[in-house]
Amino acid sequence: MAKNGLEIQCDFSCASVSAELSRLMCEQRNRLAALTCESGGIALAEAYSDLNDALVSRIFELSLAECERDCPDIQRKAATSIAVAAVGGYGRREMSPFSDVDIAFLVDTDLGEDIDLLVKRAFRLLMDTLGRAGLTVGYSYRRVDDVDNLELETQTALLDARCVAGSKALFDVFHAALRNAISPAAFVIGHIGERSGSTTGPDTPFVVEPNVKEGHGGLRDLHTARWVAQITFGVSASAVWSGLRGRGIVLDEELENIRSALEFITRVRNALHVVTGRGQDTLTVERQEEVARLLGLSSERDLVSAYYLAAHRIWRIYHKIADACIQEDLQIEPGMVAKAGRLRIQDTGLLKRDPSALIRAFEHAQSFALKIDGQAADLIVAAAADYKLTPEASHRFLDILGRRGAAAALRSMAELGVLQSIVPHFGEAMYLIPGDAAHHYTVGEHSLRAVEQLEALFADSGDQFSDILSRVQQFEVLFLATLLHDIGKLESRRDHAKSGAFRAMKFAARLGMPPDACAKVEFLVRYHLKMAETARLRDLNQKRTIREFTKVVANPQILDMLLLLTIADQRAVGARHWSQIQQRFLMELHERAFAALRSPNSTGADLDRHRDRVRRELCLANLPGPEVDEHVASLPASYLLNTPPEDLAAHINYVRTARSGTPSVEMKDSRGEEFTQLTVVAHDRPGLLSDIAGVLHALGVNIHAAQVFTRLSFDEIAIDILYVDFEGRRLTEIKKWQLDGELTKVLSGEFTVKELLKRMGKQQIERPEKLGVRVIEHLPDQDTVIEIRGEDRPGLLFYLTRRMSKLGLDIHSARVSTWGHEVRDAFYVTARDGDYSRLSDIGELVSL
Repeated sequence: MAKNGLEIQCDFSCASVSAELSRLMCEQRNRLAALTCESGGIALAEAYSDLNDALVSRIFELSLAECERDCPDIQRKAATSIAVAAVGGYGRREMSPFSDVDIAFLVDTDLGEDIDLLVKRAFRLLMDTLGRAGLTVGYSYRRVDDVDNLELETQTALLDARCVAGSKALFDVFHAALRNAISPAAFVIGHIGERSGSTTGPDTPFVVEPNVKEGHGGLRDLHTARWVAQITFGVSASAVWSGLRGRGIVLDEELENIRSALEFITRVRNALHVVTGRGQDTLTVERQEEVARLLGLSSERDLVSAYYLAAHRIWRIYHKIADACIQEDLQIEPGMVAKAGRLRIQDTGLLKRDPSALIRAFEHAQSFALKIDGQAADLIVAAAADYKLTPEASHRFLDILGRRGAAAALRSMAELGVLQSIVPHFGEAMYLIPGDAAHHYTVGEHSLRAVEQLEALFADSGDQFSDILSRVQQFEVLFLATLLHDIGKLESRRDHAKSGAFRAMKFAARLGMPPDACAKVEFLVRYHLKMAETARLRDLNQKRTIREFTKVVANPQILDMLLLLTIADQRAVGARHWSQIQQRFLMELHERAFAALRSPNSTGADLDRHRDRVRRELCLANLPGPEVDEHVASLPASYLLNTPPEDLAAHINYVRTARSGTPSVEMKDSRGEEFTQLTVVAHDRPGLLSDIAGVLHALGVNIHAAQVFTRLSFDEIAIDILYVDFEGRRLTEIKKWQLDGELTKVLSGEFTVKELLKRMGKQQIERPEKLGVRVIEHLPDQDTVIEIRGEDRPGLLFYLTRRMSKLGLDIHSARVSTWGHEVRDAFYVTARDGDYSRLSDIGELVSL
C-alpha cells in the first residue's frame, strides 16, 4: 500500500508466529529509517504508524483464528463485541521508529469468556512480537461503558484513539460516550495547569538540550492546544485548526507556521530515534551533530537555529490558544462554569434546589484554583444564612479538607459566611479577642492563618519535613484539628484545650468521620499546646522529659501530626513569636520521641561503649590520650551522647586554655539557621551563668536556651552552651567580636557585669513584680525544675540567674521563651550544699 508517497513493502499475511512477525516488522522499520533524510517528517511518522496498524491487524486476525478452535462462534461475537484501538501518539499517527505502541482493548458490556480469551491471546502475541522488536507496549482493557471518572491522562490518550481492528461501531459508541463524559473545565484547566507546572523546566523553548516531545515549544504544546480546543469549542480532532481559524483565534499565517514547525520537529524526532536506536526525545548536545548530518543540514548550529525558530512559533501559538480557551465558559457541572479564572453560577436557583451545591462550589473552586465570581458570591452569601449540612455536603467538606488548596477554600468559605454556618460557633470565634496578649488576631482569624501555615508546610516542605509529610495520611483529620484547635476559647472560664477537644470531636462525628478519626481530632485539639510547652520549657537531653512526653503522645502517626499542627499554630501567632530556635527544639523533641516510640524496649545507648568510641575518635584527632580519657570520664552522659565529635575535640582544647586562667569563647552558626551557638569554657564558680547572661543583656543579645556542664575533675571547669540571637537573627561578625571581648574581660575579672551595664547604659532589675514561681517536686538523682512566669523585661534572665546563685542553687539547664509580653522560663537546678529545704522559699526570687 502507499501512504503519503511512502510505500509499506511488508505483507504480514505470510507470517503466523511472533518471531517471523517481529523480523518483518524490523526489516520494514529499518527500510523506513533509511528514508529519514529524504522523506517528510509527518509522512514518515504516518508510515511508521501504518506499519504498526498492519502488524496489530494481523495479530488480531491470528488471535481470532486461534480462538476459533475452542470458540466456533468467536468471529460473529468479535464483530460487535471488541475493538482494538491505537491511543496516544499512535492514535494520532505520530509514531517515530521507537515510539511506544499504546493499545486499548475495548469490549462490550456483556463480556463473555470467549472474548476474554481472545483479548488474552492477542495481548500475549502483541507483547511477544513488539518486545522482540525492541518496542514498549502500553495497554489498557476497558468496557465500552467505562468512561466516567477517568484520570486526565487516560481521557486524553483515549480522545486521540483510532480503531485499528475489530468493531468500528463499538469504537464509535465508546468514543462518543467518552466525549460526553469529559468535564470541559476539568479537562481544559487541568491540561493548561499541567503545562504551566511542567517538570521539563521553566516555560521557555530556549533550553540547551530541548525535549522535542515534552518540552516547552515541543510537540506536546501542539497536542495540548489541539486537545483543549476540541473540548472548549466542541470540534472534532480533524476540524480543530479550521475551527480556530474560523473563530479568529489563529491566522492563516500562523496555521502555515504550525504546519512547517510540526514538520521540522517531527523530522528531528525521527532522526533522534534513528541515531540513538531507542525512544530518545531529548536533543542532547552530543547528538546534535549526528542529527544534523542525518537530516542533510550543514552543521549542528543550523539544526538548533531551525529548531528554536519552530519551537518558538509553537510555544506562542499554544499560549494564544490556551488563553482563548480559558476565556470561554467551561462547564464544571450543569449550572456552574469556569471563565477567566473565576467560578460563575449561571443557574441562580441551583443553591436553593440542591443544598450540596453550595459546598460543591467551593470544592470546584479548590480543584481548579478558581476565585468565586461576584454574582456567585452573592448567591452563596444568601444561601449560607440558614444553611444546614447534608450528609453529602459533609462528605464533600471532608474532601475539601483532605486535598491541596484546603486553606484557600476555608478562607473563601469564611469570607462568604459559609464556614460560620456549618462549623458550630465559628462565627463567634471570628469576633473573639483571645485573652493571650501574644496573639495579633481574633481566635477565628488565627485559626484560618494556622491552616494556611499548615498548607504552606506541605507546599514548600524542603528536606527538613519531607519524611514527616510523606507519612501523613489522614489530611482531613489534621486540617480539621488545626481549624478547631482554639475553638474552646469561647468558654473563657475553662481550659480551652479540653473544652475545645470535646467540641471538635462532636463536630467530627457530625461530619461522619469514623470513630478512630474523631478520636485523633479530639487528641490533637486537647494536646495542641503539649509539644510547644515541652520544647520550650523542658531539657530535651533528659530521659524523663521524653519518657513523660511519650506517655501522652504514644503514637508515631499522632506525633507527626501534632508536630505539624504545633508549627502551624506557633507561626500563625505572628512573626515576632516564632523563631528557628523554637523550630529546632520542636524538631529535636520530635526526633527523640519518634525514636523512643519506634523502639520502646530500647535501653538507650551503652554509655561505656559510647565512651570508648568517643575516646578512639578523639585520639585519632591527635589529641593527647590522657586528656581525652579525663574529659570523657568527667562529664555526664547527656553531654557525651549529644555533643558532636568535632565539638568534643574543640572543648578539650578550650579546657586546656581555661586551666591557664583564660576563658574560651566560641560562636558557631549553622547553615540556614538564624541563631548562633555560643560556647563558654571557664573555671566554674557560683554565678558563672549569671555573669554570661549579664554580658548578653548588656549587648542586647537574646538567650533562648542554655546547657551547663561541669567537669567532675580536679580543675572544675564548666562548659556552658547557649543558643542566642540578636534582633531575631544570628550574630553578625561585629557583634561576635564585641561579645567575645566583653565576655572574656568579665570572666577574667577585668571588670564586673554591673560596671559593663553602666557603661552600656543598661539598668539592672532590682524588684520585678508579678512573677509566678512553680517548683516541680524534686526527684532523687535528678535536677529540680523551677518554672517562672511573668511580665517580660530586659535583663530579667540576668536577675533570675543572679538570685538563684545567691540562694545557693546551681543551674544545669535553662529554657527561655517569650510569649507576647510574658516570659516563660524553666531552670534545672541543684542545691549547692545538698539542702533542698530552701526550695519552699523560692519566692525570695522576687523579694531579694
